[in-house]
Amino acid sequence: MGPFDVVIIGCGSAGLGAAGTLRASGKSIMVLEAADHIGGRTYCDNTSFPAPFDFGGQWFHMATRPSLRGGLGSNNPLYDIAKSRGLAVPSDLNRRVFMPTSPPQNVLASALPVTLGLVAGAALWAGGKAALFSHDPAHDVSLAAASAGLKGQPRYDQCWGALVTEHGAELDRVSCLDVFNLAMTANLPVITPSWDNHLIPSGMGNFIATFAEGVPITLNAPVKSIGWGGKDGVAVETSAGIVRARAAIVTVSVGVLSSGTLAFDPALPDRHRRALAGLEMGHTAKIGLLFDRDVFIGLDANTIVLPEDNRRSQPLVQTKAWGHNMAIVIIGGDEVADMEEKGHLVDYAKEQIAEMFGNEAKNAITKTVASSWSTNPWVRGGYSSALPGGVPGRMVFAEEPLADRVFFAGEATSKLQHSSIHGAYLSGQDAAERVLKVLSA
Repeated sequence: MGPFDVVIIGCGSAGLGAAGTLRASGKSIMVLEAADHIGGRTYCDNTSFPAPFDFGGQWFHMATRPSLRGGLGSNNPLYDIAKSRGLAVPSDLNRRVFMPTSPPQNVLASALPVTLGLVAGAALWAGGKAALFSHDPAHDVSLAAASAGLKGQPRYDQCWGALVTEHGAELDRVSCLDVFNLAMTANLPVITPSWDNHLIPSGMGNFIATFAEGVPITLNAPVKSIGWGGKDGVAVETSAGIVRARAAIVTVSVGVLSSGTLAFDPALPDRHRRALAGLEMGHTAKIGLLFDRDVFIGLDANTIVLPEDNRRSQPLVQTKAWGHNMAIVIIGGDEVADMEEKGHLVDYAKEQIAEMFGNEAKNAITKTVASSWSTNPWVRGGYSSALPGGVPGRMVFAEEPLADRVFFAGEATSKLQHSSIHGAYLSGQDAAERVLKVLSA
């Protein structure tokens, strides 16, 4: 097929961001997607529950001002677009409470966890700041190392678990600098209410899918290899044949790049392989639960419930999701991959409901749905996480194309807005702008 100006591999937020920019410039494009749906890791189930269930991201993060790009918008262009369309995008000011307690204890009113969280946050900030200003990746330490002085505190494991749930990766493998870069851009709280984070009851996946309107996309088309060493452009091998283009934008996850299922001919340069070794995929899962009655009496819609006890397994439970008798359980960390592989995610979610709300609530569950990002061969994890010293690898993929023919995009290529839907979208736009400069030269 082709030749096209640009072939885009992946139609998640990054791929769709790139496609929109290129189409606006009049370029001929083709988008190849290995999965059977649009949106990548931002995808909705619209049939199992009374409201859309997002298998992936469901928050607009970092919707703060002033915008990094100037103008009147926020740091999150997707939030700005949704708001301009008149979609409901309320701030996530919903309560966070510990259970089982009677009455439910507000997280922000619990002195010990809050104090420990603030002290831990200060330690992580100091660690990231030291790494940033040293300009030496060797000075970058893990979140676990930065907060080691707090080990042994009564709520240390609870604080650890909350951070693991937020970042998807164990703290001994998460770069302080990576988290500091996020914090410099805007607050990224999931556990505490924030004006900067917004929900979209109509479904994030449904919203992202609208960016595919009019875009030529081929689903169920996994790419086997990308040839970029010839005289003219790239040759992208799929199960349906070869797609030729002047350039390619690769938006697949770090998990896919690391797996080797997508081959490069010639192979990735050493610099890119070293960069890839400093990045990995955290593991995150979401489980949707439908109940035959209201088992969350006394809680407002979308109240986030956390287990009260001091343990490193810290799921978040969005109760009465969107005002319905449903809940969304969110968990993160290494145990997610193991549970997913063994088919234990739903059982785990049910046990959390039983522990926090009693066996009667567990017995009221009538339907369940679970994500499968870690075992999905086209994803292989939740979202990217930089190992200590690995942050520069993000910029290698963002700024160093292969022979000005193969460009990279995706949340993993964003230094300040990684691990976010809008970070992926912006990276796709940036990659497209780089391609346009090359094509016009």
